Amino acid sequence: MAATAKSYGVSGQYLQEQSDRLIDRGHLTGQCLGDPGLEVEVLRNFDAMIATYAKRLKQATRREDLMVLLHTVRGAAAGVGANPLAKRVREAEHELAQSGTLGSESILEITHAIEEVRVHISELAPEEF
Repeated sequence: MAATAKSYGVSGQYLQEQSDRLIDRGHLTGQCLGDPGLEVEVLRNFDAMIATYAKRLKQATRREDLMVLLHTVRGAAAGVGANPLAKRVREAEHELAQSGTLGSESILEITHAIEEVRVHISELAPEEF
């Protein structure tokens, strides 16, 4: 017999909370007016967009370019409810505004956070929406 979350004492509520940690599904549902198909489309578009912006962040050298890239990623993340990513990018924006530079560690942290969200999106089955 296959093991299930319940057989390990893990509740559906716990699993939902872990899913909501990376993407607030309630927020996403509200933004998409409860349309599951639109939620999937929005997540797919967000996934493609942040993949592109992760590459651009790694290559950016000018402060102005970094500001635009960070602002765009933060806004998109907040829009779909990817709150931990939006928070980390907001911190990087603050770092850049205060110091005029963005350390390679910050860029690495952001690209790691982006990858974490992308993996999460890929694991969400459309029937879960």
